[in-house]
Amino acid sequence: MTSENVAAALLRRWYVTLAGVSLMIGAIFALSTNPGVYSTQADVLFLAPKSAQFPNPIEATSESLIATAGLVAHMANGVKAESPTASSGVTLTGEGIRKGYSIRLPNSGGQWASNFDRPVLVVQVAGPTEAWVRSTLATQIDKINNSLYALQKADRIPTRNLITTSSTPRLAKVEYSKGDPKRAVAALILLGSALTALGALGFDGIAPGSARSRPTLRPRFFDRTESV
Repeated sequence: MTSENVAAALLRRWYVTLAGVSLMIGAIFALSTNPGVYSTQADVLFLAPKSAQFPNPIEATSESLIATAGLVAHMANGVKAESPTASSGVTLTGEGIRKGYSIRLPNSGGQWASNFDRPVLVVQVAGPTEAWVRSTLATQIDKINNSLYALQKADRIPTRNLITTSSTPRLAKVEYSKGDPKRAVAALILLGSALTALGALGFDGIAPGSARSRPTLRPRFFDRTESV
């Protein structure tokens, strides 16, 4: 198969070529006009109440504190179930989410076992504008604090023994990402051109009137018997 064969097939099956080029142009236009996405992240650390044994709440970590953080995450998410990811470092934009949020208890375990070793909830938000992202982040942090308070109030925990939270950073940094449009367009052109050429070649081979669609005439051989 040479480049002349490909060019000839593209010309003969011009309608396949036209359809492929039209789809490719539409995809390039959609890609070039696709807006970027804003994203941010904050950590909500659960703090044990101060005591003589643990005067620094940040250093006081226990399984019950971690379990409380997990329960609050479940309450804050409500019916919105969080799907497990291969790594706790996976971001919403990395999952392809352009508008949404997540509240997760980081899992430092491997493929076969979970390991929750920190009483902290990671809140991630991705959205179309910086204002929407900041507003949604603040809403989710408030939801975590309200869920924690409601949980402890239901158990009638004394005020001095209440678990509190601390959010970091105080002012979350909002990032804007759009990828590399030039590289994406170049990859799309290469892929679209290859698929169009394959389509034209494939259709050229099966379409009526093509060389491969016509039956092959084979010569007939007869046995000649000579009489003695």
